[in-house]
Amino acid sequence: MITHAKISCSPDGSFIAFAHGSTVRLFNSRESKFVRLGGQEEKTEQAFVAHKATVRAIKFDRQSRHLVSCGDDKKVLVWDCQTGECVGQRLMPKKISAAHFDPYGDIVVADKTGDVYKLSPQPKGEEGTNGASVSVGPDQMQMPCEFLLGHCATVTDVMILGYGKDDNLLVATSDVEKKIRISRHPCCFEIESFCFGHKSFVTVMDWAAFKTHDGGHIPLLLSGAGDGSVRLWEPSTGNLLDTYDVLKTKVLKSKVETKGEEEGEREERAASADNTANAIDANADAAANTATDITESAAAATAAAAAAAAAAALS
Repeated sequence: MITHAKISCSPDGSFIAFAHGSTVRLFNSRESKFVRLGGQEEKTEQAFVAHKATVRAIKFDRQSRHLVSCGDDKKVLVWDCQTGECVGQRLMPKKISAAHFDPYGDIVVADKTGDVYKLSPQPKGEEGTNGASVSVGPDQMQMPCEFLLGHCATVTDVMILGYGKDDNLLVATSDVEKKIRISRHPCCFEIESFCFGHKSFVTVMDWAAFKTHDGGHIPLLLSGAGDGSVRLWEPSTGNLLDTYDVLKTKVLKSKVETKGEEEGEREERAASADNTANAIDANADAAANTATDITESAAAATAAAAAAAAAAALS
């Protein structure tokens, strides 16, 4: 049985998170050590069993301060990357299939029935008047939940496009029915566009910013699917900008290799035919020489018989 696994890197490169089955590990790449999650012992080398079922998503926030993990046990857990403490949690009604942080630190999660929610990992009163952190109890760790939008199929990935306050943020959600929906954030009932073109379920999305000459930027969306293609979209319009077909590239490579093999086989067959023709010519020459020898022997025998007959007549 193949165990589900996930890996995620923080935006600043300081942390790498691994999820394997129901376990989660957090590695501090700058200090070359694992962060102890959930109060596990300092010398432990085992992965922390953070969930009671398979973890489906692990994501960092854009400041690389928090990590969210969620999955089939319906739990959404938020971890402090420095201390490894759980600073937020929420039990959702359905199994979680995807999660992503928005620029404000809120979490957008999607479940396997197609519903998408927004959670806030920072309860009110978490910071004191001087900005220092204060301890929060288990009740305060329960993150508020707000419904955003819904799909008619399992949501496979969710992505927030844009940088923050000065941007019109977009929410991209993909599903198993080959489509990508682009909605306004936070008013997600406003559908900006749909991205159609994949021939199979969409598996993953990411975004990139195209810089303009005036210092602004245009968010672009990348998507990958079970049809073996990676596509580049303009999310505001749903226009397909480019496609890279991985499977087609493999087929073309296979055709080139096959063509080379066929040419080699043809050369081998031609060489074999030439050798056969040469052997036939050699056999023909040998047969001709043999026939000549037989003819010459017959002529000599005839001459000898004639001479013998003449001698007998004279006697």
